[in-house]
Amino acid sequence: MKGIDWGGLHRKYSANSYNPADIDAEISKLYANSDVDSKKGVFEFVLKPDKTIADDRLLSKRVFDDTDKATKYEQQNHRCAICGAEFVLENMHGDHITPWSAGGRTVLDNLQMLCRDCNLRKSAQAL
Repeated sequence: MKGIDWGGLHRKYSANSYNPADIDAEISKLYANSDVDSKKGVFEFVLKPDKTIADDRLLSKRVFDDTDKATKYEQQNHRCAICGAEFVLENMHGDHITPWSAGGRTVLDNLQMLCRDCNLRKSAQAL
């Protein structure tokens, strides 16, 4: 695959022991996951033995899944976290409380549901 520093991965992880079948299965699973935006990061994610929360970023999991958005929508009583107005789920956006660009994770605790207008206004202020 183009763009992967194979030499760097070899230098970092060649001393570790791996089960090839396990590695292959984990790579296949991550490649099939539609939430994994960066296929290049899959290899380092799988090889890294001491994964931390920050390692999710290797996969660029940036999008909240529909289940998390529906759960947070119910927790917020169908209301926008900023303006407080009530909306149907289809008219709301899942938003990172701590921005993804600032290291925020794509997890339920870092999710807020915003109406379209508040989300766009919030994004414009960040620029």
